[in-house]
Amino acid sequence: MRTTFLQKVFFLFAIFLFASIISFSQTITFCESVDSAGNAKNVSSTFAIGANGGFINALVTLSNGINSNFVTYDVFAVNEDKSEEYESTIRQTIQPDFTWFSKEITFHKTGRYNVYVYDDKDRLLCVGRVTIKIE
Repeated sequence: MRTTFLQKVFFLFAIFLFASIISFSQTITFCESVDSAGNAKNVSSTFAIGANGGFINALVTLSNGINSNFVTYDVFAVNEDKSEEYESTIRQTIQPDFTWFSKEITFHKTGRYNVYVYDDKDRLLCVGRVTIKIE
């Protein structure tokens, strides 16, 4: 079976699309602290907080500068039926050339949470999932 010109073009387009997605990847990592070089300490997807609440750090890393003046973190509790319930929004001022930044996020109750990070043009940068337990 011979491949057509259109199939070859589609194949090349798919490769370039995949490569561009990988090269512009953004991640969010949850950890206990972040050092001055942007390295996460004690990374996990589950954390224990005190009965009065506690915080964890969210470290966002980018492959290129963010080209934004602020980011927004939207925090949602995940219900047993996997629906989301809005908890809070946190805004953080950043510099356009930042390739990483971190923010302390405070939690007051146990549960699973989704954290969405947006740039100043409301474009989704990344999503993270974390579970909070009481010590």
